Amino acid sequence: MKDMYESSGLYEQERLKRLYSYELLDSTQDNTFQDVVTMAAHMFKVPIAFVALVDKARVWFKARCGLDGRAEISRDLSLCSIAILQNEVTVIKGAWLQELMQEKPEMASIYNVGFYAAAPLTTPDGYNIGTLCIVDREPKPFSQDDAAILSSFAAIVMEEIERQKVIVKAE
Repeated sequence: MKDMYESSGLYEQERLKRLYSYELLDSTQDNTFQDVVTMAAHMFKVPIAFVALVDKARVWFKARCGLDGRAEISRDLSLCSIAILQNEVTVIKGAWLQELMQEKPEMASIYNVGFYAAAPLTTPDGYNIGTLCIVDREPKPFSQDDAAILSSFAAIVMEEIERQKVIVKAE
């Protein structure tokens, strides 16, 4: 059985092509993305928020608030690898989170997580290249309204990604 964190096939190849076309991986930090993660952390009252771009073998953080300075993490240790497989907000907490941590003990050693929510960063043609995530150390409620707000923040991030791509093409 294929590992749930692993994506392969034509969709994954096309998704990675889209990601690389934005030329964001390993780029300098950007105030707009940083402002969005800071606002998300404050809005949801969580200690951690980040914009994550899911590469072939790693997840790279374009902007982050509350992380320990990490610029990236192995894809197989990232909850974002699950979230990009969904077209709506992914919420991981409670029993599902505990099960994931038992299946991947190395993940448990990195994360001290009681709650994780992520909205996909979806290209105009439907590929999820990354996520906007919020994380808390304690479990917390998360409503449909909260999901809509997180999705709106993700839409702002994706609009900025698209805007920057247009600027780069023009140069």
